[in-house]
Amino acid sequence: MRKIIISILIVVLFVFMLRVIPKVNSVAYNPPPIPSLEKEFKPNQKLLEAQKLILSKGSGAEDVEVDKEGNLYTGLENGLIVKIPAKLLEKLEIINSNRTINIQEEVLVNTEGRPFGLRFGPDGNLYVADGIKGLLKVDFKNNNKIEILTNNAEGIPFRFTDHLDVASDGKIYFTDASSKYGPGEYLYDLLESRPYGRFLVYDPKTKHTTVLMKRFIFS
Repeated sequence: MRKIIISILIVVLFVFMLRVIPKVNSVAYNPPPIPSLEKEFKPNQKLLEAQKLILSKGSGAEDVEVDKEGNLYTGLENGLIVKIPAKLLEKLEIINSNRTINIQEEVLVNTEGRPFGLRFGPDGNLYVADGIKGLLKVDFKNNNKIEILTNNAEGIPFRFTDHLDVASDGKIYFTDASSKYGPGEYLYDLLESRPYGRFLVYDPKTKHTTVLMKRFIFS
């Protein structure tokens, strides 16, 4: 029995190597020194007081955004962008010793991608860094219509649109964590340790995307 298990493990390892080795082109990575655990890095227990929200429509919430009324928004692994009303947040109660709370959130849209970063713009619309689709706008004034604003720059498609912020003039600053690997392949990007990431800006007036900085490692 032991020989059979070892044989299976060898076969699995061989198949994995056949899939990964031709694809990954790694370089050595020397991390910076570990900072001392002082000042802003000083250990604390603040997160022990946090309450964990269990969403009913999916999992994988990565970023949150809050509107002027206190409603909370987040994106899930299944492509949904959901809203937790402020009134519901105010009424939440701890239901067990693990400080876990079940939530019945509202579904706004399905990007059919992987929404990561979320930010409201000065126009009141929600802007989304979708790891698969690119930079999106959810138009609240037009029945939550989804518009793809940009999905490439300098002839290179985005593979991992990750996070964003919106300036007061409406320009959207965002990152493409990797121009080679998508959300389901991020481990390959980490294995390579190569600078595929970029920092960009999208101007809604000109509809032009500009690369501000490049050669980041998984930005």
